[in-house]
Amino acid sequence: MTVYRTVGCEYDKRGNGCTMCDFALYASPDIQERHIEAQHRQSLESLRNMQFIHFDLLTLGNFYNDGEISPNLRKSLLESVGKIQGVKRVLTEARRQYVTVDKLAEAKSYLRGDQTLEYALGYETLSPELRNRVLRKGVPEQHLDDALEMCRDSGVNFVSYVLIKPHTLNEAEGIEEAVNTAAHVLAKAEHYGVGARIAFEPVFVTKGKAIEELWKKGEYNPPKLWSVAEVLIQTAGRLGMENTSGKLFVGLSD
Repeated sequence: MTVYRTVGCEYDKRGNGCTMCDFALYASPDIQERHIEAQHRQSLESLRNMQFIHFDLLTLGNFYNDGEISPNLRKSLLESVGKIQGVKRVLTEARRQYVTVDKLAEAKSYLRGDQTLEYALGYETLSPELRNRVLRKGVPEQHLDDALEMCRDSGVNFVSYVLIKPHTLNEAEGIEEAVNTAAHVLAKAEHYGVGARIAFEPVFVTKGKAIEELWKKGEYNPPKLWSVAEVLIQTAGRLGMENTSGKLFVGLSD
């Protein structure tokens, strides 16, 4: 997994973006394409020297927003990953408003035929109140449907980020919400006929965000490790153990 330093997420340019994300702290308006290319070359060296089959090609924002990553730069980044023989799966992410079927199809064309392109969306939680008021994601339910339709029409696989215990939820509520969200997303993906995975992301405290203030006041604690395990166990049980292979994994939320 790489996260390249860029000019930052356009959605958060005025400081009104997602309440759990501090990517803006690491972005810079001075970043140019040559800087991103240099970061990418460093990543490729790691890919060549070690046995990776999966590569998360992430940025501090939206891979498919032309104002953050130009079409020519997207082509260069993906084509170079396409030359790494061991890599079989490449993940990219962006908010729905920056993505089209044509962009996904074009991105897929830069990879080898035996490689899978994934498009990841920060859907985060089934609850619209939690997703859009508390987390301030600005992601209506329709965006999930749009993403799945675009993946189906472009032959791209889908990944949904699902938070474990965002702020305002206690431990038990966090587990229940994550399991329900995963089941909901995978059921929709099956309906659309799209290959899909869930990226569970245990929430951690991010600097300068509302969640930090709650943590300092003792009103929020990140999820316990057992809660993460419980989410995986319950989700596998909900879906049927035989159906979960390759569909669930755990990362870190930001």
